[in-house]
Amino acid sequence: MNATHARASISLVLALWADGASAVAQTAPAPAEKPVARALLEVTDLGIGEIALALAYSTHAAFDAAFRRWSGMSPQKWRMALQPR
Repeated sequence: MNATHARASISLVLALWADGASAVAQTAPAPAEKPVARALLEVTDLGIGEIALALAYSTHAAFDAAFRRWSGMSPQKWRMALQPR
């Protein structure tokens, strides 16, 4: 993926998320948050901390814990599972 495509993907995903979610402190995932988080992990090379900030989490650890609750694995392991073998 080239840089232009990555930026366009990030912009689209974040716009979709912002349309259906609030940027308040996260206690439960907003309806669009799970697919947006997964899309950012899949289509970008953003770090987990950057994704956490994009989704309005105060820390990497808070996002990691929420992602584990939804998916049963860490964001890093989920991203690695997407890689072709």
